[in-house]
Amino acid sequence: MIKEKSQSNKIIFFIFILALLIRILFNIFYIGVHNVPTADAQDYHNIALNLLTAGSYNSTSRPPLLPFLIAILYKIFGINYFAVRIVLSIFGSLTCLIVYKIAKEIF
Repeated sequence: MIKEKSQSNKIIFFIFILALLIRILFNIFYIGVHNVPTADAQDYHNIALNLLTAGSYNSTSRPPLLPFLIAILYKIFGINYFAVRIVLSIFGSLTCLIVYKIAKEIF
């Protein structure tokens, strides 16, 4: 039982590290470290900036959780797009773990 739990923890750790590494490498080599947000990311960026400067949420077309998270990250790290992408990469990697756990339960 303990050996099976240890093996499961190793698999979960490997999945998380692999998923995070893929996301970080994608952000560094494909997106770029200093690339500015475009399209949807630009909308979230503008909403987060408005939250920081005016203290109000000025959008009816975007859900509020991501702009609030980005605003918090901007407050901590300054306006650093790469830091936001790294934190979102961590959340995405955690999603892989959730999918693994659900699939393990089902199958």
